[in-house]
Amino acid sequence: MELFNVSDTTSNSSMAHHVGSGMMALCFCLGVPGNIVVMVVILRSFKEDNFALRLMLNLALSDVLCLSTVPVWIYEILHGWAFSRDLCMAVNYIVFSCLFASVLTVSLMSLHRYLLVLHRRHWERLGRRGERALMLGLWLYALVLAAPDVALFDIVKYNSRQVCVQVTESHGEKVIVLTCETLLGFAVPFGVIVVSYYHLHNQVIQSVYFRSPKLTRTVTLIVVTFVVSWAPLQVMNILEISSPQTYTGGKQRYVYMTQRVVGISLVFLNSCLNPFLYAMGFQGLCGGQCRIQSKEGTLSGEADD
Repeated sequence: MELFNVSDTTSNSSMAHHVGSGMMALCFCLGVPGNIVVMVVILRSFKEDNFALRLMLNLALSDVLCLSTVPVWIYEILHGWAFSRDLCMAVNYIVFSCLFASVLTVSLMSLHRYLLVLHRRHWERLGRRGERALMLGLWLYALVLAAPDVALFDIVKYNSRQVCVQVTESHGEKVIVLTCETLLGFAVPFGVIVVSYYHLHNQVIQSVYFRSPKLTRTVTLIVVTFVVSWAPLQVMNILEISSPQTYTGGKQRYVYMTQRVVGISLVFLNSCLNPFLYAMGFQGLCGGQCRIQSKEGTLSGEADD
């Protein structure tokens, strides 16, 4: 996942520059304050040890760290990379690890919601230590998954401008990196989300206690937003893996790089939208109402929506 390398396109790439930088600026202006507000509200208003709240806090933290690098990328889009190689690798490591952590947190939130509502006893067997181990494992997985991508970054000169990009020795090396990124960083987490919400939704519509149009809309919005935000970039990865020579120059290269800039911007936009989407998704937590009705197997308050 190369970040905003459009400097080797034609002069028409200025459109991609402005589209990418504009979307990034919007993500920064909305996402950073939004995620900070979520963190402050959780830390100040909720004192009880609740795993769902800790997941929301972790999601907001990973998203705000990721979005904090946006000014650097806007500068590179417009003027090229003007910093050291070490900073190039460090900033990319923050972005990659936080993006992966964000996706994994979303997946764990889906799995947690499914087990808590329909199989509460299975989740309770984990205990506090198990929950802490899951959080630690989530970040370790994200940090390890990001390492191969970041190790390939270097500063390269394109059309009299320096850019911070991934440099691979061969197409085979790029295929391995992008395949791992797509499968482990997107396909597997997405599978967890879909399976969890699919089974949860089936139980919801079959039970008199779960007839909640609001819950259905929220679940649908969460899944659709995740797909819309992440799928374009994954399509770009697949295209680059399967047809590396198709987008090597001219108009095709310009179209491809423009799509890639917009695709990566959508990923950052997902980090911007997360605090709002999951605040709705876990509405039962507000006011200390995240209590499980063991006989009905649902979060209190959902049956009344």
